[in-house]
Amino acid sequence: MKRDLRQHRAKSQNHKADPMFPVSGSMILTLQGSRELLVENYQGILQFDQHLLSLKSKREQLLIYGEELSIHYYTKEELKVSGTIRRVEVVPGP
Repeated sequence: MKRDLRQHRAKSQNHKADPMFPVSGSMILTLQGSRELLVENYQGILQFDQHLLSLKSKREQLLIYGEELSIHYYTKEELKVSGTIRRVEVVPGP
């Protein structure tokens, strides 16, 4: 999947109009069914419990609602949450 995205980016001549090219500072989300979500390019965890995970980035806030949510792992660059994911909201930042 990552290789395909890199190839797509390399072929694209106009990245600003390309929906596959992420906007600088935006989070990149990879949802695997309703059980796992990988979040890349986040800056910090604002709130976390079994029903809500709130993350921030340079451009937006991400709200993940669900049941039995748990953070599988996190690094400076990415975070993986698992559980039953019911809804994901992106709230634009200032």
